[in-house]
Amino acid sequence: MNFNADVSVIQAGGSEFKLLHTANFKDEGDATRHRSSVAISQGNLFLRTGTKLWALGK
Repeated sequence: MNFNADVSVIQAGGSEFKLLHTANFKDEGDATRHRSSVAISQGNLFLRTGTKLWALGK
């Protein structure tokens, strides 16, 4: 996650960089800079924004 709350998904491996998808997790009206890393636990991805904690998984 970058400072603007954009989360990028990239392809692992290979000889070239390949961006698969980018999603923005910035909260509406949130003017803060984001400084959290994506955390991984038990098959889930956790993303923290200014006011929310997202859990992404099956």
